[in-house]
Amino acid sequence: MRRTLLAFLFLAVPGSALAQEVDDLDKPIATSCDPQAAEGVPEARLSIELDEPIDLANPSLGFYPSAPGTVDVRKSGSETCNDGSARTAEEPYEKTDDASRLLAPCAFPSSLTLQAGVHDNFALPFDPANLTPAIMAAAGVPNPARWVAFDANRVNAHFGHQFQPVFQSLFGYQSGKLTLHIRPLGDIFTNDTLSLWATNAAAGWGAPLSSLGYRLAAGQDAVIELDLRKLRSGNSNVLADINQFGDLNVYMQDDTAIDDMTLTLSCSNSAIPTPWVGVVRGPQGCGTLPAYDVFFDNEDNRNANNRGGWIGAIESNKNTLLRLCGVDGRLFIPAQLEGAGFAVVSLAPNCPEGFTRFDRFHDNEDNRPASWDNAPSGSPTYTVQPEKNTNMAFCVATGVTSGVSNSTFPTLGVSYGVFGGRSPKISSWALDRGFIFMDDEDRRNRNQPANPPGYTYEFLTAGSNTTYYLARVK
Repeated sequence: MRRTLLAFLFLAVPGSALAQEVDDLDKPIATSCDPQAAEGVPEARLSIELDEPIDLANPSLGFYPSAPGTVDVRKSGSETCNDGSARTAEEPYEKTDDASRLLAPCAFPSSLTLQAGVHDNFALPFDPANLTPAIMAAAGVPNPARWVAFDANRVNAHFGHQFQPVFQSLFGYQSGKLTLHIRPLGDIFTNDTLSLWATNAAAGWGAPLSSLGYRLAAGQDAVIELDLRKLRSGNSNVLADINQFGDLNVYMQDDTAIDDMTLTLSCSNSAIPTPWVGVVRGPQGCGTLPAYDVFFDNEDNRNANNRGGWIGAIESNKNTLLRLCGVDGRLFIPAQLEGAGFAVVSLAPNCPEGFTRFDRFHDNEDNRPASWDNAPSGSPTYTVQPEKNTNMAFCVATGVTSGVSNSTFPTLGVSYGVFGGRSPKISSWALDRGFIFMDDEDRRNRNQPANPPGYTYEFLTAGSNTTYYLARVK
């Protein structure tokens, strides 16, 4: 019998807010430096009611904290005591192995990315998960028939996967990120939970998906990013546990499908940024997606701006207001892999894997220029000061394959479009097509590039003025 979630007493605040204090080397500071400190005794477990019962008493699932002030004996030897002594910069580099070789101050390799499941927008066949008996035991669900793989569109089911990174570590990775591409199903997904833990660690981290700060809706894809340094696991954190024990178990129940997951570990202080992109906003807006605008002050004298067909929510008159919705660009990798030719606006320093970066510089009106944008900080699409010209950056899927299906493009919960559609044969996936013509500055025009590469043909005609071709996807 399915029942709704009653209460999460301890996890009312997302687990990401429970980061353990770290020292100047990003190593967790132990709450006790006593090597004989006892393993933490758990408090009473949380009051939670699920439509698929799981073993909430298992500390690996992370649904109750360890007693304050205790440290697992197995972890105390690897943690740094905050004894107030000064730490010299040379100390990490003086450690050597048995062969007197200098050990790396972080880990080798310096960065590591593990992909689980194919990023194919839930396409069949199912991609297998690395489900272990230990994950099944932790959940208290020993029946293999109740477990599903990546892409499975099945309610009241359990999902588990173990990442097994191979690395050599002295001090461990300094940053780690887990990215999950999920789709809540049309059932009681509001009480679904996610748990992360390393095998042999004293405890794990767990939280309801609804507490992570994302707006989730049935049938709508979502990309969840978790900073593993900030996920408390008893008296440690998930990244520290990976560094010590060498693996990561992921468990989710029970009405949410998982397309793929990516584990990123790095010796830098920040993990690889998300390749954020902009799609053309539809007339109904962005829904729960963030909205961004880029305004072009086009030529004032004998303005020749033009438009036709589907242009979404773009405003084209004597000036142009490009209206975008922000989304994780990795959702478009399946379409790129199928050979579709299109472009999305780049809103982050990096494009999704397989896409090519292209920049178009617009020389806007010189007389009382008024161009502006509200793109996110660090975006390569921005208004160039002080002249208020505009640099448009694109992530381009350079394919020329005909017959690509519309289903390879992601469903975002709103109507949207991309740049492309100039050739109907190549853009068979497009539901509608259109264009906007922008009359850029006439006098001493400095548009760049004058002769763009051939892979821009599907979405751009360039010169002293600019034509963008648009295609509605959903």
